[in-house]
Amino acid sequence: MRGHPLLLLLVFSTSQAAPAFWRAGNAGVGRELVLAPETETETTTWSKTPESLPRLALRPGAMQGDGGGFVTSANFFENAANRERYGTSTGGRPYFRPALFWQELLPDGHVCDGGLEFRVNLATGINECRFPTGGVEMELDPERLATAFKQQTAIVRNSKARDDTACLSRQILSAATWGDAALVGRLLRTCWITEAVALPALAEAAARGFTEVVAILLAAGVKPASVVPERPGGKNSLHLACEAGQEATAMQLLEAMSTPAEVGAKSTDGSTFVDLLRAQDMGGIARRLTASLAGRQLDAAL
Repeated sequence: MRGHPLLLLLVFSTSQAAPAFWRAGNAGVGRELVLAPETETETTTWSKTPESLPRLALRPGAMQGDGGGFVTSANFFENAANRERYGTSTGGRPYFRPALFWQELLPDGHVCDGGLEFRVNLATGINECRFPTGGVEMELDPERLATAFKQQTAIVRNSKARDDTACLSRQILSAATWGDAALVGRLLRTCWITEAVALPALAEAAARGFTEVVAILLAAGVKPASVVPERPGGKNSLHLACEAGQEATAMQLLEAMSTPAEVGAKSTDGSTFVDLLRAQDMGGIARRLTASLAGRQLDAAL
């Protein structure tokens, strides 16, 4: 069981005095405050909107105190008015996908399951979360941290999808549209993103020529030959990159393909990527891309 979800929107002013309280055994370092909540929040049913909540309210025994942000219990969204205002059970915010290393929470808030560890740096305004590690600090082992970081930057199986796919789709597509590779990577690491959610972002980045974003999404496990349902014509990301004349991203997508069937995939009207390029007088790009396939014996279907 994932536990009771918590909606986190922790935004503290750096000018605010450091709290004079913290959980016993977590005495903090400088202006860093470590929170270790219990499995669920206190059962108070909030009657106010999140913006007006004056306190951090965690289950007694964890920590209570004044702050510039809030943690609400999931039953906040059992209120019909709040549900109508925020649209989903998560209030339009994605669920947090924890790891064994510290990860920054999104500025607009994540919805976190209970039983996780939090730390709030009042000096930098950065709020982080992770699985409990029993005192083991992965950050002290750079090689292990790099491996875990790479594994975390990946799509998840459909069976792990949560009910936040609508807001996730908007966020990652927006990041890809602007070529924000850092945000795309961060969303992949900290959210439950499936291939269905990430695929439109790959198509958008490929069509706009954002090679760094394309590289991140391909490394995350998004398939380059998958048809993009949100785009007309039964086209995949390679088709869309070629239609837009984006040779660099088209080359990336071809390099990620491993079978002639993927390379020779056709759109609804029967066009391969080569056909789409030639139809727009981009025969030079078609020749260079095709030539890159010769040594790999993947051009049989063209």
